[in-house]
Amino acid sequence: MGAFGGFTLTNKGRTLQSKAQSGVQLSYTRIAVGSGQLGGQSILLLNTLIDQKKSLPVTRLRMQPPNKAIIGAVLSNQDVTTGFYFREIGVFATDPDEGEILYCYANSGTDAEYIPVVGGADIIEKTIDCTVIIGTASNVTATINESLVLTSLETFNEHTDAAVLDHPDGSVTTAKLGAKVVTSAKLGDGSATDTVIGNRTLSDTAAPVSDTGSIPTLLSGLAYQIKSITGASWKTASSMTISAIKTILDAAVSIATPSTLIKRDSSGRAQVVAPSAAGDIAIKSTVDAAITTAATDATTKANTVQTNLNTHAATATVGVHGSASVVTVNTLMHRDASGRAQVASPSAAADIARKDTVDAVQTNLDNHKNATGGVHGATSAATINALIQRDSAGRAQVAAPLAAADIARKDTVDNAITGLSYTAADVLAKLLTVDGAGSGVDADMLEGQHGSYYTPKTVTLTSGTNLNTVVNSGFYRLTTAHANDPGAQDGQLIVSGGLDTIIQIAISYTSGNNMYVRGGTPAEVGGTGSWGAWTSIAKLASPAFTGMPTAPTAAAGTNTTQLATTAFVEAVRVILATADALKAPLASPALTGVPTAPTAALGTNTTQIATMAAIQAAIAALINAAPGALDTLDELALAMGDDANFATTMTNALALKAPLASPAFSGSPTVPTAAPATNSTQAASTQFVQTVVAAATPAKAKVSNSLVATTSAVTVTTYTAPAVGNYLVGVYLRVITATTTVTVAVTYTDAGGAQTTTIANAQAFPVGSWSLLPVFLASTATAINVVVTTATANQVYASASIVGV
Repeated sequence: MGAFGGFTLTNKGRTLQSKAQSGVQLSYTRIAVGSGQLGGQSILLLNTLIDQKKSLPVTRLRMQPPNKAIIGAVLSNQDVTTGFYFREIGVFATDPDEGEILYCYANSGTDAEYIPVVGGADIIEKTIDCTVIIGTASNVTATINESLVLTSLETFNEHTDAAVLDHPDGSVTTAKLGAKVVTSAKLGDGSATDTVIGNRTLSDTAAPVSDTGSIPTLLSGLAYQIKSITGASWKTASSMTISAIKTILDAAVSIATPSTLIKRDSSGRAQVVAPSAAGDIAIKSTVDAAITTAATDATTKANTVQTNLNTHAATATVGVHGSASVVTVNTLMHRDASGRAQVASPSAAADIARKDTVDAVQTNLDNHKNATGGVHGATSAATINALIQRDSAGRAQVAAPLAAADIARKDTVDNAITGLSYTAADVLAKLLTVDGAGSGVDADMLEGQHGSYYTPKTVTLTSGTNLNTVVNSGFYRLTTAHANDPGAQDGQLIVSGGLDTIIQIAISYTSGNNMYVRGGTPAEVGGTGSWGAWTSIAKLASPAFTGMPTAPTAAAGTNTTQLATTAFVEAVRVILATADALKAPLASPALTGVPTAPTAALGTNTTQIATMAAIQAAIAALINAAPGALDTLDELALAMGDDANFATTMTNALALKAPLASPAFSGSPTVPTAAPATNSTQAASTQFVQTVVAAATPAKAKVSNSLVATTSAVTVTTYTAPAVGNYLVGVYLRVITATTTVTVAVTYTDAGGAQTTTIANAQAFPVGSWSLLPVFLASTATAINVVVTTATANQVYASASIVGV
């Protein structure tokens, strides 16, 4: 390898080194090699290699007291495709403020070593050790690629010659031990007794309470957990594995599949096959069919009952009155003033449900929806606290229902259907039982009210109601956002329907009291057609007509509020055109005879017609008693030198003058020098700028080649900081004839009080010149001193500088 000499810290490396002295971590990231040649470049200013060829990961980091560190890497030509001269090397580190920087640099110049390409006769693989100065930094790290770490012979010999080998915990594993190499002779007395490793007896009766303990204690905890999961001793093989249970659970589907768990689909629904046993789950089609059959039967019976009621109303004279809206047995039921009526709590399936019954059902449904337990142990039999599973026929059973939200069983549905099988005679008998004979029913009366009492009243439609579904004759209150509305929100809807036809009239009282009407023969009223479009009805006040409205044409000369038709307007246009033909046009009129016009006032500058009188007055005003030599245009031309381009001549002359706004000077213009601290729009001269720059130059103090003539502490330079700020202190030593022990310190005061930072502490310096690491500090408005102490007088020249940064 080429002769590199020593490394030189770059400026950024020196700044990072100063930060490291105050406690910032010094972290090396990589080593780079290249073939660049130093020309006139300054190493201090380098930020990267001149011609980098390879970047090498750090493989080792070792401290070398008192103030150095060795950073190692491996250079190989295994991935080199183009040979190069190994002439330059750099160490990179991480600055917390700037990121990765070039910390130090070295160049071998003409002593470079050639690195050949891979595949040739030479295989290059060498260990590179870079010795760098770290000063007094205590927190030094490196990003090390452990996959490339190699042990040098020096390190291996140090390891084998060490009196005590300190292996980290866990570094010597079973795989690293040969068979039977750990014998009783190699184990200390008592290292593997029952007291140390446990009595080797397991118990599955106690739950684990800690992650630490003897091996038997930890294994006993595992045995307890296995028993808790399987329900049997850890020594007993489980009848079903967790994987098998997961397979069963994963097989759950929402469709009707025999011998599988039931799972709701994405809509919250699940399916079973049609029930056969009384305890089977009913499916929607079964219930719908039952309801349809019951509804058809009920309709037939209701029609029969209506016939009997009509007959009863025409003949009965007693037993109809005495109805009540509160819960009263054996009485007819009517609504109270709020339109409500009460019944006793239902007991039979066909009884009217009360609000508290429905609310209780909703509460049960909410509780059921939020339930999370009881999922496993599913069965197809009616078993409490168990999930429902279909049997081999695709059915499942539940217990007889109690609450209204319980799943209905086949026998429940069958009984409900059977309970609806009343004959017309049964219904009439029950009505007679309630009303009694001789109730005196009048065909015009119902529940004590005359027929007019039941005249349709205004019904408020809820938001979102589709008006195509409002087909019953009556009055309706419109709110907002109804489907198929004409825009008549917050208004009234009047519906009149008959047979298969319907008419709707909508009136809005918040949108200008607009009125709309439509009709049709839609399917919603049994028609075969459709709804007609909404038509807006014009208002008397400010109607907004559409299409082509017509009206009677007013007589010529009419001047009233009567509507004007296009025919009336055309007649007026013809009259105006006849009169206009006798007038002169505004644009370029060709007047005849001797036309006259008002004479404009002197000084008028408009489009008004100029009369001869106005022209003569203007000429007299123009001359304005001018002297005889300047009262004609010829005389004025002579006065301007007969220059036809007089304006251009004057413009060119003015162009040689600087404008007031944004002048562009040339040559060396001068301005008065403003007073110091002037802060205005006054132009600044170079003298003013130099004065300001001088005032802004960082404060500094320095001393060069000051001979330390005594062994006592000597303050070689001092600087009194004018204000709180940051300062950089640099020291350079030159030892004359013999090695001398030197101590260099900086004293200053910061926010924490008086401080002393030692740059070199009783360090022996051989003959030569030495540039010490700079110190970065924050000082209050007090003195900053550089103090040098030497063991031998008149042997050291000291140079120092203190610069504000």
